[in-house]
Amino acid sequence: MFQRRCSLPGPDNLFPRSDRRGGEGRILFTLSGIVVVSVDNGSWVLPPQRALWVPADVDYSSFARKSGALRSFALAGTDTMAVPDAVRLLNLSPFFRELLIEASRSEDLAGQTVRSTCLKSLILSEFEGKLHPAGRMVAPSDSRLLNICQAILADPSDNRTIDEWAHTVGMSRRALTRNFRQQTGLSLAVWRQQARLEEATARLRMGESVTRVAYEVGYESIATFSMIFRQNFGMSPSRYARSDAAVGLHG
Repeated sequence: MFQRRCSLPGPDNLFPRSDRRGGEGRILFTLSGIVVVSVDNGSWVLPPQRALWVPADVDYSSFARKSGALRSFALAGTDTMAVPDAVRLLNLSPFFRELLIEASRSEDLAGQTVRSTCLKSLILSEFEGKLHPAGRMVAPSDSRLLNICQAILADPSDNRTIDEWAHTVGMSRRALTRNFRQQTGLSLAVWRQQARLEEATARLRMGESVTRVAYEVGYESIATFSMIFRQNFGMSPSRYARSDAAVGLHG
């Protein structure tokens, strides 16, 4: 069984803050590995088949795992095509991903070229059809509870009990469970399960085996992982890995 334990990092170390930007929003994506992006009171797990739209003047922070590296592309709307004013998820088809890569290279060139203008127009047209409501892992406002969430996102296989977490962050069990539910709407156990499933879908999208994914996200048996996965997604992990949802063909 693959098992790791993560020490409890401080928020500033785990989530380095981004610089505030001007009038352009950003498409955040990775070409390999996994990147966890935090915006306001939520976090998103991004494999290469997913991207996140962050509007202008919205701060974000991130950390990378499994050799991931965050990339971003600045984008503003036009007179005919507007960009959303809220965070949105995007599915990245191979074509969309290549557009972003080429356009990012063009960003490094001085001045606006016909090619870069055409690339941005193509991205806007792809962008419009691939937006989704940005479901997220809701983050608590209490810094002690936030530290727990960040540690779980950094290592979803962390199996510490509620009592162990309470001791780690200096809270009573009762205060931890009550405040966590009040601030996130979920129990810590359910929140961790959601984090594990987010991690699992990201890894399945990257082509990892069901067995490896099950153990590395913290499940002690493949059967338990498959049952919980099916309850949440309506299909088995192996079927999900073969589906369009995993390969990112549809928006």
